Amino acid sequence: MSKYWVFCSLVALVCIVVTIVLMNEFYVPKDKGLRTEEEYKELVQDIDSLSSHINNITKERDSLFTVIDTAKAKVVIIEKKYEKDYIDITNQSIRDDIEFFSNYISQNDARLSNSNNSSSVKEN
Repeated sequence: MSKYWVFCSLVALVCIVVTIVLMNEFYVPKDKGLRTEEEYKELVQDIDSLSSHINNITKERDSLFTVIDTAKAKVVIIEKKYEKDYIDITNQSIRDDIEFFSNYISQNDARLSNSNNSSSVKEN
């Protein structure tokens, strides 16, 4: 085996050189990285249009955050009003409850009697 190591090394070296030569001749990369001036201008226009699109999206996002903040403020106001009304309702006397519901029924009697289930209301 020691006699043939030079021969094996030469065969391996020839195979490597032939592979390099064949790849250099027949392998053509899809993009060699060479660009024309028109391609550069097109890329710059694409980048500029993306920048303006990003600015538009940022403006929309900011306006949405403003709307969300406004809605949160309204929710807090409504929640405070609800808590006040809840406390008022739960702390009032039974007499006030009866008076409220009797006034409500007398004011809305026509609306309640003319609903789709008027026959069941008249029976009861």
